[in-house]
Amino acid sequence: MGSPAHGHHRGCASASAWVDEIGSIEAGKKADLILVDLSAPNLMPILAEPIRNIVPNLVYGATGREVALVMVDGRILVRGGQVAAIDEAAVRAEVQERAEEVAAAVKRDPVHLDMALLQPMRDGYL
Repeated sequence: MGSPAHGHHRGCASASAWVDEIGSIEAGKKADLILVDLSAPNLMPILAEPIRNIVPNLVYGATGREVALVMVDGRILVRGGQVAAIDEAAVRAEVQERAEEVAAAVKRDPVHLDMALLQPMRDGYL
């Protein structure tokens, strides 16, 4: 006998036209999986008795950094916290470059010279 969640998913799959593609982990079926590193300090402790706390730990303690692997339709999209399909370092570099361009444009625009946050920044508070 599986868990209630296991039964629920199998029931949903069997009620759909996709019963041959989803609903269980078997060769030839679509694989959508998320693997979570349960050793992350914010997910600890993990108890089975007197009360199982893994679901509350995940709901209230997880940040997303604990995701070790994401697989959709058998394709690995995230491995070791890195998105497989894109060059994250290149994206971060582009974001930084664009932010600097926006900041330079704001700096040149006299309308923005009196922005409320500029004086505290000039005074060393920000």
